[in-house]
Amino acid sequence: NRPYFGSVFTATADAYDYFSATLIIGKRYTLTLSGGAAPGSPFAGQGDVDLYLYNASGVSLSESAGYGPGAESIVYTPSVSGQYFLLAYAFHTPVTAAIYGLQVRDIP
Repeated sequence: NRPYFGSVFTATADAYDYFSATLIIGKRYTLTLSGGAAPGSPFAGQGDVDLYLYNASGVSLSESAGYGPGAESIVYTPSVSGQYFLLAYAFHTPVTAAIYGLQVRDIP
């Protein structure tokens, strides 16, 4: 429930940031990738960063890859408890690195 802050940039080898999270079966989670400290904030400049969710075997489960600088969000309820992986991917960051905040929240 606490955000993690990082940056990605398409002009360097730092276009991919991977994270792991332990998710519990049956709990509903909101995964949010925003352009700053406040959830839902757009990315600065022309930044377009996308969010992907994978299971422990690397199988893609969901994605939020909207066009443009808007925040990305996935709502997911795991059918199995365990380790999951999130990817913050710099689809298009032509000017500078895209600063982001990534947050995983469980919804009661």
